[in-house]
Amino acid sequence: MKCINCGAVLTGRTCPFCGTKYNGGTVEADFEEDQYTGTLNVDGKEYQVYISRMEDSIIFVNGGRTADGTFTGNFLKKKRKFTLIEM
Repeated sequence: MKCINCGAVLTGRTCPFCGTKYNGGTVEADFEEDQYTGTLNVDGKEYQVYISRMEDSIIFVNGGRTADGTFTGNFLKKKRKFTLIEM
């Protein structure tokens, strides 16, 4: 996990670089299939949110490209990057 303020790798409950405190709480999200609105629960507090600016990326793990440009890999992993906006 990385610090949300500076991006440093977290090794405990305090960022070793900028000092941001983390309580180690829980984060849960509940979205209906194919919906962009849902509920985000952070340490017992509930927020109605929607997803904005979603980007999909496919990562080839343990692989690369052949000489002709074909992707190869043991398996594909799909990553999603998005912004949650409180309603």
